[in-house]
Amino acid sequence: MKLLYTSFPEIISTAERTDIAPHVKDGYIMMFIYMPVVFTSEFTPYIGQIINPILKVNAFMTLISITFKVASNTVKPC
Repeated sequence: MKLLYTSFPEIISTAERTDIAPHVKDGYIMMFIYMPVVFTSEFTPYIGQIINPILKVNAFMTLISITFKVASNTVKPC
């Protein structure tokens, strides 16, 4: 439990950073999948704090998906 209280602010701040490599950010975001399972009810107060980083990643992934679709439709194999 103490680990959650001491580590979570750093996890949130790192997940929100824009100056880190995408694979590093992904690792921090992936922790949001496991933390509610591991910490169960102790994680409840932190749910509001993970929404913003998750939405930013989701928006970025949507942008990547759209870009890929546009590129796929623009450059069709001959």
